[in-house]
Amino acid sequence: MKRLSAKLVVFFSIFIAILLLVVSGAVYQFTKTQIEKDVEVQSQSQVKELKETIHTYLDMYSRSLLTYSENDVIVNFVKQEGDQTNQEKNPYFTWNTVQKEFTQFKEKYPNLALEYIGTKNKGMYSVPKQEFGSNYDPTSRVWYKQAVESPEEVIYTDPYEDAATKKTVVTIAKAILDPDTKMCWAL
Repeated sequence: MKRLSAKLVVFFSIFIAILLLVVSGAVYQFTKTQIEKDVEVQSQSQVKELKETIHTYLDMYSRSLLTYSENDVIVNFVKQEGDQTNQEKNPYFTWNTVQKEFTQFKEKYPNLALEYIGTKNKGMYSVPKQEFGSNYDPTSRVWYKQAVESPEEVIYTDPYEDAATKKTVVTIAKAILDPDTKMCWAL
């Protein structure tokens, strides 16, 4: 009888151990699957929120660029750029006036790396002031071409290496339209 009861104890002990292993394995798998699903849902939610934040952030700059592209000071500055006679007639429409507006905007939005205008005469004006080199031609740059090709739209470039800072940047650009001649410059 002792042998039978010892065998039963061993049998039930092994049975309970196997049962515990199976239950533990099932609980582990269920928990692992649930955690993975929770992490995926949270990640998707965070990515969605980040996307909305970036969209809102860029949209703010886009609206500012739309306003700048229709600003009389900027439009008249690019129209008379390089024309000393017109600048003397209209001393308000000079780079100094545009620079003051750009500087005020930059103070409000310090994350903005550069504000600049590229002109058809290959002029390049920036806040803060950057040296682009004598052979720099803004009209050959992707941002300038895209803005002129889609003059009514604000464009976003793909990331690229900035000629002045050598950092990877994205440019948000908008053509400046001359309401009289429909000529385009890029901002």
